[in-house]
Amino acid sequence: MMKIKEFLQYSAATTKLDFLIIISSFIVSGIIFTILKNQNAVIYSLSIAFAMMILLKLMKFKKNNKQMK
Repeated sequence: MMKIKEFLQYSAATTKLDFLIIISSFIVSGIIFTILKNQNAVIYSLSIAFAMMILLKLMKFKKNNKQMK
């Protein structure tokens, strides 16, 4: 439970690479869902971009915890 609380309170600066990864995941997933003729392509693309933001934050959080030990 403590790890989840620490993760939610953890704040890291967004780098240009992070921004590029999030935007490219949104664009690529949008293109794929549009090709598949999915009616909810925008919603799914936003969900994938949001998941990428959480994943990047988790990776930075784990890296920061390893450095502190």
